[in-house]
Amino acid sequence: MQIIKCDICKKTIEKGSNSIHISVGKSILSDHVEICLICGKSILKLLKNKKLIKD
Repeated sequence: MQIIKCDICKKTIEKGSNSIHISVGKSILSDHVEICLICGKSILKLLKNKKLIKD
């Protein structure tokens, strides 16, 4: 069983709930962080404003 916690607020992210996974690199062993949607709102806003992601 894998337990995922937000890397910012340390809140447990339930399986099946929405979260944000940010990684650098293409392999499974790349550096990555997993954050909840509450902590990720500002990051999503920045990425949308810079047109790096779409809705």
